[in-house]
Amino acid sequence: MDQALSRLARQGRVQRLKAGIYYFPTHSRLLKRDVAAAPEKVAAAIARKNGWTVEASGATAANQLGLSTQVPARIVLRTDGPSRTIDVGGWKIELRHTVPRFLGRGRHSPRLLQGLRWMGPNGITPETIRHLKSSLPAAAKAELMRDLTKAPLWLQPKLREIAG
Repeated sequence: MDQALSRLARQGRVQRLKAGIYYFPTHSRLLKRDVAAAPEKVAAAIARKNGWTVEASGATAANQLGLSTQVPARIVLRTDGPSRTIDVGGWKIELRHTVPRFLGRGRHSPRLLQGLRWMGPNGITPETIRHLKSSLPAAAKAELMRDLTKAPLWLQPKLREIAG
């Protein structure tokens, strides 16, 4: 398998990011060159390879949810693996270790909890609540209610309103 991947990398059909991590390059018509894989996908692949869990943190989560137009200069992800920084195609991915109980179990609620925590009690406006309430699928709202106890006390009433 290693030989096959090395051969494909030499041919330019796959790109080697680091030992054991390869990706298919995509061609950007705008940039007129191949571009690296999405940083979040790379982090997810590294986590999968090592048996870690990763989730977006703070400004990264808020941006992914459309709650903030701020584009973070580096992507910060929480993980139950070791803390480290990974350079992917000009992006810095910062993996910050956290205890597993602070990582969500669901597909939606971990990112929602992180993004809303980052916004803080004064940053979550009625418009933010209306936006999330109308855009979240029923499964995400159910996850929020299930993971309610993982949220700070100040956030729990707002989560109930979003899920309601």
